[in-house]
Amino acid sequence: MVSYDHFRIALITRLRLAESEGQKEITITSVEFCNSFRKGGLDIDACCQAMKDELKPGDVVEQERDSGIGLVIRYQLPRPQ
Repeated sequence: MVSYDHFRIALITRLRLAESEGQKEITITSVEFCNSFRKGGLDIDACCQAMKDELKPGDVVEQERDSGIGLVIRYQLPRPQ
């Protein structure tokens, strides 16, 4: 089963990669992010929690999880320390 820690590490990795490519922001959708894991037993709650826990000043929650399309967050890059 994919845990909160798996989602957290994968999210941080994705943010760092986007930053290294020179992007100024990246929008991540919980449904897409969760589905990017090919392991069974995905926990959408853990996925959304990891995304919310990574929120920093300047990030924007574009859609809440209950919107029907899942949680959507636009993360600003580079990430504040």
